[in-house]
Amino acid sequence: PAYNRWPLICEAIGSALAQSYPAIEIVVVDDASTDGTAEQVTRKYGTRVKLLVNGQNREKSCSRNTGIEAATAPYMCMLDSDDVLLPEGIADRLRIFQAEPAFAGVAYGATWRGEGDVPPQAPGLPGGDILDAYLGDYGLLDNNCFMIRTADMRRHGMYNPGLTNLEDRDLMIRLAAHFQFRYCGTYTHRVRRTSGSAQTNYEKLIRQERALSRGLESDPWMRERLGARLDEIAWMEGAELLRALYKTRRYASYVEMFRSLSGKYPAQTAASSRMRRRYRVARVLSLIMPAR
Repeated sequence: PAYNRWPLICEAIGSALAQSYPAIEIVVVDDASTDGTAEQVTRKYGTRVKLLVNGQNREKSCSRNTGIEAATAPYMCMLDSDDVLLPEGIADRLRIFQAEPAFAGVAYGATWRGEGDVPPQAPGLPGGDILDAYLGDYGLLDNNCFMIRTADMRRHGMYNPGLTNLEDRDLMIRLAAHFQFRYCGTYTHRVRRTSGSAQTNYEKLIRQERALSRGLESDPWMRERLGARLDEIAWMEGAELLRALYKTRRYASYVEMFRSLSGKYPAQTAASSRMRRRYRVARVLSLIMPAR
């Protein structure tokens, strides 16, 4: 998916075209960019890229779903417009399916977040049922790390169109709940921190409120599969919302929500010194600054 990403998206597309595995299909969904991204992609790449253009801005989740529905390849993986695949990123994950054609799960690789050369030795990461591991460390999986059969993605994956933030965590929770995971043992992609305005993302997160946990709770199968872990997910979402309230100087709302979270999750709240420190600051500032 791309929104006003020219020319940055060239590095993402270029990394896909440079894969050691040659039989790939690249789908770009332009989300009503105003900087000429769609026209420039067509001019530079022609038929090497399947370009879809939204008539109006529909956000990341809808755009990704549009691309997944348009894909014709039997396996699929995602790539954000500001990140890059490493040269063996497709081959390393696909090899898991080729070695065991009956495997109906998810292949994934490690994420390189550093600068400079990617180290040759990737970390050891878990396989099998990794739901608990992911809920204990959201850094384990990201939006670019996984490969799955396209049909399985359409049946059990897809992005929640009601989420403009944390949509990747929602998807990873659902995939980890449904599928076994196999780790390919290598770094497959590089994630870069060049996304859009943090302020804009905070505002979107505030508007979506508790859409992630509400969506999971509304699915009877997911509710049973997650059990008590739903409380941990709701706590994570609440903590992210608190951070957004503080960063956007909604101090009165921060104070109110902090008290609510403290009542529901006293141990987690007590363990977060930053959250408690911000609460003390917000209490003072809420009295001297106008409410937003």
